[in-house]
Amino acid sequence: MKVLACTVETNPCPAENMVWIDFSSALDLAAIGISSGSVLKAISFGFGVVLFSWSLGYATGLVKAVIRKM
Repeated sequence: MKVLACTVETNPCPAENMVWIDFSSALDLAAIGISSGSVLKAISFGFGVVLFSWSLGYATGLVKAVIRKM
């Protein structure tokens, strides 16, 4: 099985830099562009979205409580 990979770190990947690699070599995470930096970026983004959603809901709850007390 072959997967499509990009040889440069640009988004979107230029057509001349797209290569097909064998799936067995894709098990090497560095070969397909997954590094510790990209994993940290994804985890940080996910944590930020969850934290923002929680704080938005918490603030909405506080506003509702203040309005009910008026």
